[in-house]
Amino acid sequence: MRFQRILNYNSVESTQQIAKEIDRSAPTVITARVQTGGRGRSGRHWFSPEGGLWITFMIPYENRTHLVHYVTMIGSLSVIQIIEPIGVNGSLCWPNDVQIGGRKVAGILGEYHRKAIICGIGINANIYHFPSWVGPATSLALEMDQVFDLEVLKEDLIRTFESVFDRFEEADGRVIIKLLRPYFVAGSDFVTIDYGQKRIRGVFQDIDEEGALVLRTETDQLIKVYSGEMRRVTWS
Repeated sequence: MRFQRILNYNSVESTQQIAKEIDRSAPTVITARVQTGGRGRSGRHWFSPEGGLWITFMIPYENRTHLVHYVTMIGSLSVIQIIEPIGVNGSLCWPNDVQIGGRKVAGILGEYHRKAIICGIGINANIYHFPSWVGPATSLALEMDQVFDLEVLKEDLIRTFESVFDRFEEADGRVIIKLLRPYFVAGSDFVTIDYGQKRIRGVFQDIDEEGALVLRTETDQLIKVYSGEMRRVTWS
């Protein structure tokens, strides 16, 4: 798969929303210098000022069943593979955050909409200050003490996403999970998983072949969780 269109904007509400509205004639990349209404999982606002890489990939795709659990993983692996060569040791906090030392440096939002993959990626590249509501966050510039060329970063990410997506189609999603598994954090940690109005507590065990989190609950049951908000906790 190769992207045939690249749409670059100065300022938009959300590249993810544009990807949902454009025609499905060809795989398309949408980028913006600034997002005024960028969003992450569960509709949360995503801090998207100038200096970050705000990008969404739209790929027409009919087979939703084969795809639904892997969109975010494809994006996560692409980010990991472009930051490692520049000396950044990233880790993954299930299900969609790339972190450095426990601080978020990138987020991925994978969706399936109108017979297309919609994968939004936000990378904190040249950002030096974060508002308090963002939570623990960092940027490539802060970690590496250098300014990054966003155009080069964009080209690297597009090329890598294409390559990872090709691997996904040639094999299956289990290949992506195998490559990602070493980067997941919270192994053997106590965690809570919030989804909707429910909360589960347990011990993080593994990531299965579909990208689900395997959790050992307080009642010693092994369960699989496919979505939710994971937090590490200290139990008394």
